[in-house]
Amino acid sequence: MATSSSNSTANSRRKKVCKCGETPVLSTSWTDDNPSRRFFGCRNYYDGKPCNYFRWLDDEICDRGKIVIPQLRNENLKMKEDLLGTKEELLKMKE
Repeated sequence: MATSSSNSTANSRRKKVCKCGETPVLSTSWTDDNPSRRFFGCRNYYDGKPCNYFRWLDDEICDRGKIVIPQLRNENLKMKEDLLGTKEELLKMKE
């Protein structure tokens, strides 16, 4: 029994390689179906020559999370945008 658990631990530590021979990159999905869900993908995806390597890191998000997470993210982005505008206004006042 100890052998099988040590083998699975060794397998999980083994460096993953996509079909291009590259180390996959960790990214975060912001789609409606998978908000904030992390995944590994081919690093050549944006270069237009990916090998289609794709593996989810996180489990699927519950239905409630699919509603709440995008709302919170949008609120956060809006607050950051408002803060940036306020900073710009303050800089103009100092001139």
